[in-house]
Amino acid sequence: MQEAFEALRDNNLKPRIHGLRMLDGRVLGNYPLSSADSTNLACNVPKYKVKYPEMGSHILNRMPFTRDDKNELLVYRSACLKSAVEKVKPPTFNEY
Repeated sequence: MQEAFEALRDNNLKPRIHGLRMLDGRVLGNYPLSSADSTNLACNVPKYKVKYPEMGSHILNRMPFTRDDKNELLVYRSACLKSAVEKVKPPTFNEY
């Protein structure tokens, strides 16, 4: 990807590029994408015991852990991950 974007920059090309599965901030924040999508939230929100277990642990550690708690946990995790993605600002081609 680095080579591709450098070639676009070096040739003064500024196409609108959509990043498939590129909402990870480590990618999104490094390349001048016009838009992007991902399965990150759908894949990682339900993995609350394995993927980012600290995210929502205040809900997960309730005893007894009820179905309502699980729903609240999934909504909380979705909001956190969505917020993290929205805070990333990809560079423009001029900034790249």
